[in-house]
Amino acid sequence: MKTIARRTPKSSITLHKALFKGAMVENNLPAAQRFLPPAFSTKLINTSTDYNNLVRAASTAEANYGSNNSDLRKSVGKLRTYCNHFIQVLNFAIVRGDEGFSEGDRHYYSLTDGKVPNLVSEDNVFFWAENLLNGEANRLAAKPGAPAMSNPSATKLAALKATADDLLVQENQLATIQSLARAQVNKAFKNGVMVVTQLWNFVENNYLQLPDSARRDMMREWGVVFITIGTPTQLSGLVKNEAGEPLPGCGDAGRNRCRNQNQRGWAIYPAHQLQRQR
Repeated sequence: MKTIARRTPKSSITLHKALFKGAMVENNLPAAQRFLPPAFSTKLINTSTDYNNLVRAASTAEANYGSNNSDLRKSVGKLRTYCNHFIQVLNFAIVRGDEGFSEGDRHYYSLTDGKVPNLVSEDNVFFWAENLLNGEANRLAAKPGAPAMSNPSATKLAALKATADDLLVQENQLATIQSLARAQVNKAFKNGVMVVTQLWNFVENNYLQLPDSARRDMMREWGVVFITIGTPTQLSGLVKNEAGEPLPGCGDAGRNRCRNQNQRGWAIYPAHQLQRQR
């Protein structure tokens, strides 16, 4: 047995649509045709406006966070590459015995050997970028006259790290803003659903005199959503010929198969040859 029922908004998106649609119809309706109580009409429009502002704010916050997050990922990726190259160039200079570089220089950078440390995680990238910058400053201070690292230089590495640091700070701030915006939308959800439910009740009562199908059509104009609940009604039967004998393939064993072949009345056989039993 199936029934048709209203579907109350279950998400911020569907609630946003329901409020917007209801307020739009109410605003566009000629004064003589309005049936909502004035106080509720004002409440509907105000609720729709407020919720729309909250949803827009949350959408903007999400877009800002996503944009900054993308920039941060790119910035950290570039910083990772420069850290990798800085360590490799340092090791090349040590291995070649370039003037001003020696095996003991690695300890300035907290490096234990000639291998590049793990730079997979973002935390490790920031950690090693800091170590490399401090190590370069400490090496030059301890060895006056020693050549500075180049290609890449510490100056370039510091600039990349400063950019990534700024983006990381912004990400934390934008994440907080996004979380608060979502919380505001969620907080207003319950009241919004109550307003929509009241609206749909007013609308349904206004069209009670109409047949069911016509009433639902009018209600849909106000944004009311309908769903079908339950399973469809099915007819089953035993198909016989004029002599009262079951037709081949449509006896008890084949009843479902026969019904599945055509659910609109066994039209696969000439009508005068068939009779249907309940």
